[in-house]
Amino acid sequence: MGHKLPLVIGPADVLLVGIITNLDHGLGAINSSIAIGGLILMLLALSGLIKYAERLFTSRVIMVILMLIAFTLIPPIINLLSSAGTVPLNYNFLFVMLFILTIFTAHTLTRGVLKSLLRLIALFAGSLAYCTIFKTYNPFNSDLVIFGLPQSFLGPFSIPDIGLVISFLISFLVLAINDISSMESVGFLLKARKLQKRVKKGVSITGAGNVLARLLGVVGPVNYSLSPGIIVATQNTSGFTLIPAAAGLLILVFSPAALEVLTAIPSPVIGVILLYLMTAQIGATMMLSVENKTFRSVDDGIIVGLPLLLGTVIAFLLFQ
Repeated sequence: MGHKLPLVIGPADVLLVGIITNLDHGLGAINSSIAIGGLILMLLALSGLIKYAERLFTSRVIMVILMLIAFTLIPPIINLLSSAGTVPLNYNFLFVMLFILTIFTAHTLTRGVLKSLLRLIALFAGSLAYCTIFKTYNPFNSDLVIFGLPQSFLGPFSIPDIGLVISFLISFLVLAINDISSMESVGFLLKARKLQKRVKKGVSITGAGNVLARLLGVVGPVNYSLSPGIIVATQNTSGFTLIPAAAGLLILVFSPAALEVLTAIPSPVIGVILLYLMTAQIGATMMLSVENKTFRSVDDGIIVGLPLLLGTVIAFLLFQ
């Protein structure tokens, strides 16, 4: 993504929310508005104006963002862990507790490549164990093809009204903050050199990626703030590992049968894996706060504590 940092990239939730809430305008107008927003973001980054936003990301701000990612994901994690379907809740809870204990024990005992593969192993082993114990196998749709191409690669386009464009420009402001904070936090963790130049390139490519995504009719990309947690969990800081991961995702995109298999992964297993990653994220944040002496007084703790608690409360209110 231009910044050459080991950041996980995925669809931007803020744009997805904007798409869902503006469906009455039609997909053509939505695609055009997002393409305009992506183009403006790219031009702002290339012109160097984005550097003024970077000054806002002090060590305390970065710490709050890293902690908030973990804490605001608590409600969806709870939903995943408690989504037992036909399985009694007490049995599901017992499985979740044993699975958590197993993963963190394995995290302590494993080293090297095995530790890097721990999440993948846990994902498939946990799914197999859950389905075997509770007999929750879903019948596989044999009509799905192993390889298939979409009927059209291009999405519809139409001229949007100014209100819709402004709405998505606000969404892109939030996306830019998320993008910059993700790069700043990982650069902070890795002590990356020339971080300002990396952020400039990274944001410009995020903007270009959103333009291309809307040409294809899909949700545009953003750098994820949970990346530090994955780095700490895998003990891997190489960006080259993302290349085979991207290749694998491309293969999955054109395989409806493979996507069907992935959707069969039980929700509690996904919830435990996410809990493990967010625990690593909190650990990385604590490590950074000690190294950079973020807390020197009670007031420093209040500065971090208020947005952390407020963000967590808002997350729970939104998921009620």
